[in-house]
Amino acid sequence: ADYIDCHNEFVLLHSVAIAMPKGSSARFARTRDLLDEGCDDIVLISATRGKVRVTQGSKAIDLTAGQMCMAEMNVVGAVDLNKTGGFTTTRFPRRLLLQVAPSAEMQLARPLGHDRALSTMIERYTALCREFAGELDPFGQKTAMQHLTDLVGHFVETGRPKKPVEQ
Repeated sequence: ADYIDCHNEFVLLHSVAIAMPKGSSARFARTRDLLDEGCDDIVLISATRGKVRVTQGSKAIDLTAGQMCMAEMNVVGAVDLNKTGGFTTTRFPRRLLLQVAPSAEMQLARPLGHDRALSTMIERYTALCREFAGELDPFGQKTAMQHLTDLVGHFVETGRPKKPVEQ
């Protein structure tokens, strides 16, 4: 209760950053002071174990293992690492993700765990990228980054609310 127990593993995959915090206590937050830097990237937060609480503005999103949500870097928010809940984050430049998922901004700050097969593919491909990205040449890293972006974009687009059909 009186100390932070955390270390982060980071992988840069061309313009996408993957992070996996490990430990039993930490808070990762975007404060008002940090918003001044102007970063508007979108972060996919993937619960890997237990329960994970994500806050984005005034919203709180509770994720369980296997669920995901997207958050904005230009909004006050936080995600907590604790003994019972773990997660990974994948940070995308906004314009890159919007190229493959134009509705991504409509999916922010809400659980995205609607397609279990696709979310499992994203989890496994992210793990593969974390493990081998450092061994890839720049073209390989860019290709892997695009594959990951395409998977996440498809996941986001297949889960968007459908417009009612007008008769």
